[in-house]
Amino acid sequence: MPKKGFGGTNKGHFVVYTTDEKRFVVPLQYLDSQPFQELLKMAEAEFGLACNGPIRLPCDAQHMEYVLSLLAKSSR
Repeated sequence: MPKKGFGGTNKGHFVVYTTDEKRFVVPLQYLDSQPFQELLKMAEAEFGLACNGPIRLPCDAQHMEYVLSLLAKSSR
């Protein structure tokens, strides 16, 4: 059984939310990817650097699913 980290996610993952309130569990390795870096920069520009509360990304769930599918393919 995988170990649970902060917020009940599996160790080595983190949680983000989209603008339509969908929750995504993302592998930490994706933080180094250019597409994810761009989403984080856009989130900072739109929402600021609030340190309390979840990470919110300025995209909907459909866009996030697309980005995650591309990252999964490129990490194989």
